[in-house]
Amino acid sequence: MANRSILTEEHIGKFERDGFLHIPREEHDLVAEPSNLSEWASEILSWPREKGKWMPYDEVNQRGEKQLMRTENVVAYFSPVSDLLLGEGVLSILKQLSGKDAFLFKDKINYKLPYANGFVAHIDAPAYYHMGEMPFMEVMVVVDAQTPANGCLEFVPGSHKAAPSLVNGGRISDEWEKNHDFVKLDLKPGDMVVFGSRIAHRSGPNLTGKRRAAIFGTYHFEAHRPEMSAEYWAHRRVNFPPDHEREEGESYEAGFKLFGYSSPFTKPEVTNVPTPVTG
Repeated sequence: MANRSILTEEHIGKFERDGFLHIPREEHDLVAEPSNLSEWASEILSWPREKGKWMPYDEVNQRGEKQLMRTENVVAYFSPVSDLLLGEGVLSILKQLSGKDAFLFKDKINYKLPYANGFVAHIDAPAYYHMGEMPFMEVMVVVDAQTPANGCLEFVPGSHKAAPSLVNGGRISDEWEKNHDFVKLDLKPGDMVVFGSRIAHRSGPNLTGKRRAAIFGTYHFEAHRPEMSAEYWAHRRVNFPPDHEREEGESYEAGFKLFGYSSPFTKPEVTNVPTPVTG
């Protein structure tokens, strides 16, 4: 593309048809060099667990070992990721696809460390219904190559128009999942994928001995609600705090049902968490 931050009509048409858009690294210059992305993820992975700041969450992996699954609320504490997700280039792409100005709602890094679990088939929208039923869009920046072996992202093209059958919040029913074909995306470091909050997607476990990380930004288009992100984080920290902030005897079941229907979070009753695995 002549201007590498501007989408073509073909890109926009594909997004409208399929509900997601893969933008290979060679078609844009909006993100850092892949080596920098990898360094950022490694640095954030090593952050200590501090109360009231970034939000690390754990899982129990395929080997029965507890390890870090993701870190949320990174932008407020790490300017390189802030510059990426709030940069003019990413916001321009979102405006071209939506026709509206986009505002960052939340952010996270999913690490997919060795032998990490997959994410079950789901749509994202129900996790945000408490903020109001409105469209959201996701931008995923690939840190480490994604393949079927390490649990790459998978979509059902066009499912944003098909209203998948849901159970337990935004989790997709086994019957609907069985009857629809998911397309696996082989992705390279620096690639971007943009998708809406109503498209069916999933990812498998990481069956390799290497990390498969990705950076995510979720965006809203409600210009009259500049406080929406702060409201979300405040609600999230009370109702489904990071593992190390959970209080003994406190029930987080409602928060787990709202936020944990697709991700392999440790259960709410788990409060004692060791130092995260960083291998």
